[in-house]
Amino acid sequence: MSKKSNALKYFLTSVVLNCFRPIAWFPPRLNAWIGKMVGQVMYHTSSSLRNCCIHNIERCFPEYTPEERNQLVKKTFESAGQGFIECAMVAWPREKALLKRIHTLEGVEILTRLREEKQGILILFPHFSALYIMAYLIQRKTKLPFSLMYHRPKNPVLDHFMRSRLETYGDEVFTRKDLKKMISALHNKKIVWYAADIDSGINTSVFAPFFNHPAATTTLPMRLAELTGAKVCLSSFFRREDGSGYDIKISEPFDHFPSGDPIKDATRMNAALEHLIRIQPHQYLWTMKRFKTRPAAPANISPSETISAG
Repeated sequence: MSKKSNALKYFLTSVVLNCFRPIAWFPPRLNAWIGKMVGQVMYHTSSSLRNCCIHNIERCFPEYTPEERNQLVKKTFESAGQGFIECAMVAWPREKALLKRIHTLEGVEILTRLREEKQGILILFPHFSALYIMAYLIQRKTKLPFSLMYHRPKNPVLDHFMRSRLETYGDEVFTRKDLKKMISALHNKKIVWYAADIDSGINTSVFAPFFNHPAATTTLPMRLAELTGAKVCLSSFFRREDGSGYDIKISEPFDHFPSGDPIKDATRMNAALEHLIRIQPHQYLWTMKRFKTRPAAPANISPSETISAG
């Protein structure tokens, strides 16, 4: 692509981003409706995302009828659209109005206790569509410093926009490749948010059941906990169906984690994430390529990447 084409692309990105700014002032239920409409557009225009979603849901919910799976696919896109709109709400936040949308927030005392005990905290969660607004709400409500990760877009304008907004409420922002920053944050007894339901490839994973199918499961949470002594907790966050707000919960840390057996730990972690996903399955991002890496014989593959505190 030529420099002129790139310049036009980045200019249009800036224009489109700023077009979403007024959304921050819309009523919650209007934003919920807009999000669902965005999701329906995505469903009808993105065949790749739709096919990925259909494939994942067929694989993970064989007990559903074809009509039930079809409805789940459509609701998944509507939920993803709501998540997209929530990103705009966080990018130009009206803090008081957003904080009023927290219906329940459980487990803050767990984080407070662990910090008083001088523990680093690694919080695991699934890729629910309310991911970004959840991080904002918890930080603003609790005032606890935490570090968070984001997926770096290829478009530098979008990358700068996302990072600059996340830095306004994250103590530190980094990508999955910034291992030294993650290790440093946990060594310094900070809170790190980590989406653990990713396919990180064959070299950094073991295969463990996820919805009764072997899934390449990252071993990074276990290795971080072993290296830094951090406690590993689980978080859930659900959007209410009427768009009025959110229910958030932080659970007690896993006991005896890591155990020294990466497959056992990955199986336990996946089971915990799957339990949360089954509560509100349409709020999960089934558009991710969760089963991209497939096992060869033997099925269980030990991680080869070594993390160093370096």
